[in-house]
Amino acid sequence: MKKIDIFEKFIFDRNNYEDWQLYLSRDRSMLSRAKVLNACGLNRSVLYQNTKIASRLMQIESDLARLGVIKINAVTISATDVDDAFLIPELERSVDVLTEEVSQFSFELEAVQKVLCKYPLPG
Repeated sequence: MKKIDIFEKFIFDRNNYEDWQLYLSRDRSMLSRAKVLNACGLNRSVLYQNTKIASRLMQIESDLARLGVIKINAVTISATDVDDAFLIPELERSVDVLTEEVSQFSFELEAVQKVLCKYPLPG
C-alpha cells in the first residue's frame, strides 16, 4: 500500500470515528505530526519527501479548523478575516515544507558537486 493511501485511510477512519481530538497538538491549534504519523506507521521525513501527504495534511487541518475541531489562534476575528486566519497557518506550513525540500536539494547538489570535482573537464 502506498504511503498516500495509508494516510488517506487514516483520514477516512478519523472522519468515520470522529476522533480527531486524539490527534491534536497540546494547544489544539494543529494536528500533532508525531501522533498522526505514528498512527499511520510513517516516519516524519514523509512530510518532507511526499508533497501530496504534506498538502493533504494542511488541507485536513484547514477543514478541521472550519469545523471548530482545531482552535484558531487569533484574539479577534472578523468575518472578513476568517479566510486569512485559515490561510496564514497553511502558508507558514507550506513555507516550512518547501524550506526543508530546498535544504535537502542543496545537500544532494553538494554531494553531486563533490563527485563531479573528481572528474576534470577535458580540454
